[in-house]
Amino acid sequence: MNIGVIGGSGFIGSHVVDKLIEAGHEVTIFDMMKPQRDDVRHIYIDITDLSKTTVALTGAYDAVYMLAAMADVNDVYKNPVETGHVNIMAVANVLEAARRNEIERVILASTVWVYLHMFTDFNICFLRKLRKVVRKEGIDLLWITVPYSIVSASIFCRSIPIIYDSHGVTSDTVGITLTTLEKRSRIFRTPIVKSIVKLTLQWYISFIERLACSRATHIKAIGEPDRQRFIEKYGIKEDRITTISPFMDSNKLKETLSKKGTDTLKVIFHGSYNHSPNRDAFELILNYIAPEVGKRDSDVQFLLAGVGVPVFERGNVKSLGFVEDIRTLLASSDIAIVPLLEGEGVKTKIFDYMAAGLPIISTKKGIQAIEAENGKHALICDAVDQKFINAILDLANDSERREMLGKNALELVKMKYTQEAMQARMDEMLTKVMKSKRSASG
Repeated sequence: MNIGVIGGSGFIGSHVVDKLIEAGHEVTIFDMMKPQRDDVRHIYIDITDLSKTTVALTGAYDAVYMLAAMADVNDVYKNPVETGHVNIMAVANVLEAARRNEIERVILASTVWVYLHMFTDFNICFLRKLRKVVRKEGIDLLWITVPYSIVSASIFCRSIPIIYDSHGVTSDTVGITLTTLEKRSRIFRTPIVKSIVKLTLQWYISFIERLACSRATHIKAIGEPDRQRFIEKYGIKEDRITTISPFMDSNKLKETLSKKGTDTLKVIFHGSYNHSPNRDAFELILNYIAPEVGKRDSDVQFLLAGVGVPVFERGNVKSLGFVEDIRTLLASSDIAIVPLLEGEGVKTKIFDYMAAGLPIISTKKGIQAIEAENGKHALICDAVDQKFINAILDLANDSERREMLGKNALELVKMKYTQEAMQARMDEMLTKVMKSKRSASG
């Protein structure tokens, strides 16, 4: 089949593309970003423009996957108008373009957020649709990425195994949920209301997640610290939870560490500007980190890059905007920093830096769920403070330590975070889950 994937350069989209190609389909990626693989056709597309989307989708496509969206809820709250253009009007544009081009099938990806995700277990409409899809399509496995809906799904679909694909212990993120509510309404900023809501959320989410862990057939953790946290908090047996981290494409791993020959030492940070934790990090670099470093070392330059990043130069900061070939940019850099203060899950930019053999300075939040040892694989700071500044300055003046950290980071990603290693764990987990299903039915 001839299939188009809108948003095929993103994390989920790239995996969809991989599976479609493995299945023998002819695939075209429609995205504003360069694809993560070179052996696939790529068409630059702005889906907020109907006429251009219509032209782009000409080509006798049998089906189109729609995976492009503003997904981060904080970005949605901060940019409601832009969200409306991308998440509503752009979807309408894709559907209309598909209609005009007589494309018979459009697959739209969504999440349980549209069902007030926290209360999905009590959403009769969602549960009816779930049972209908399971019966119609002959589903063999349910893969659920949040604790909400697992309990009810285990009741409505008793014979189907469920994998809880966790992105951290959800009950530990109550503070982030509360911050989101505070941004949404002033009432949640009132001390008494804030205290009541925090206690209620803590109890409710912990209760639901504990039940979800007990009802799920198996749990997937994104890192060993998260796996241990699940075991300690909810008493999960070790054989019911598997650590499978995001991985680095082996073809992108750097084989040799080249010396930089310029006088100016380059410090890199990249990421999507549309993601609020990244945007906060960009602001930290521009307004605090770069000025503080510049006071003591004028030969350090900070490079910023990513989707949506504005292009400018100010002092010792050079913002490049979207860079099509990020690997070349990383190869020309000397140090990578990850001054993230928020956000869950594994930050895949860490793997980009490790694969490039770059020494990394990161907050604990920035490198969470990655088994990096402080001082060996990276320099890890509790916060973005004077210690973080000192780490940059010290590393800038110690080429031997930069090389040591870069080599160790590269060896770590080669040893533990390749596609082959994670695929082997995934296969083992799925085999185990499906075997348990056959044993139960037999």
